[in-house]
Amino acid sequence: MFRFQKILLSALASLLIAPLAQASLIHPDVMGATVTFKNIEESSPSSDPLPLYGQPGTNGDELIFPTTGNFSASSLDGNASDQTDGKLNLMIVAKSGFFLDSFTISEEGLVLLDAPFGGDAFASVNAFGIAKVVEVSGVPVNIPVINFFLSASPLGGQYQLSVIGGSSYAAGWQASSLVGLPQNTTKVNLTLDNNLFASSTGQGTRAFIDKKAFEIDVETSVPEPHTLLLGVAGILAFAGSRRGSFA
Repeated sequence: MFRFQKILLSALASLLIAPLAQASLIHPDVMGATVTFKNIEESSPSSDPLPLYGQPGTNGDELIFPTTGNFSASSLDGNASDQTDGKLNLMIVAKSGFFLDSFTISEEGLVLLDAPFGGDAFASVNAFGIAKVVEVSGVPVNIPVINFFLSASPLGGQYQLSVIGGSSYAAGWQASSLVGLPQNTTKVNLTLDNNLFASSTGQGTRAFIDKKAFEIDVETSVPEPHTLLLGVAGILAFAGSRRGSFA
């Protein structure tokens, strides 16, 4: 395993086991076309200044965060490695008459590596999340959570200059994940942990990575016509039986 990857794994492990006090920032609820995004809260296990994601807005059923300059990691001249860890919690609620079918998380940014006089530079992006369905057809449920990872490109989101080759590297990166939901889901809690890491060794080296955009795009549907007819028929049958009982 490469030296920088060992450093990254150690840093991630420390976040999981250390009882760090986290400040948080709560954003107002946001209305989409057929969904509502509620309880939007961001925090940073690595105590980075907030906001990282920024004030969210919508386009249809897409939740859009204009990420800030805080969401970046950098290391210069072989000094200490840098890690920025952003945690996002929110609830997605279908509006009346709609179901949640799936959501796609997408993000993108820039990575820069330089080692013109020798040495090495490394940067990475890692993101994983948990989706907890808490309501189906308007009824509370308790079912297993859905774990997911964002797939990054190029190079799987792991950029080490000595492996890539050359004295410098610059590229845009992208990461995404499509998460399907159980049939007739109406409410889901979403937790996402998003990590940027940078490290360098040697005088004149530089590693930099940032996040420039972050979006959650929700797909919804309406009940099938035959489902609506069955529902109406059930209501009429129930009403008829009630009338008969009072005849």
